[in-house]
Amino acid sequence: MFKNLLQLYSLLVCLIASVVMMVTVGAAFNEATTILLVEYKNKVILNNYSTNEKYISYDNRYNGKKDLDKFTSEELVAKRVAARSDYIQDKKDGSVSSLINIFTWFLTALLFFAIHWRIYKKDAAKS
Repeated sequence: MFKNLLQLYSLLVCLIASVVMMVTVGAAFNEATTILLVEYKNKVILNNYSTNEKYISYDNRYNGKKDLDKFTSEELVAKRVAARSDYIQDKKDGSVSSLINIFTWFLTALLFFAIHWRIYKKDAAKS
């Protein structure tokens, strides 16, 4: 099966690179769904932006701000909608950043796989 240590080494690197590629593909799908379906994947958090009362409660709980009560209803709606849009944009931006990192890992693993597969094939042809 394995004629020498070089073949074993190259196949082991190919195996590791394949695992890395499989994991990165799964992570890429996760980030892509976050970008495409951000309102569905974050429905629980976005529910806090659905009404002024929920928004005030959410803001008081997580940001410790108590000054939202002094805004008029129209100002609070504008602030709530802007905060919701900011949250969605932050999620999308984070996913794009993650996709770039994932793509880098995938290309690196693909490069290692291609190089070591070629090493294996050349060494196997010699044997």
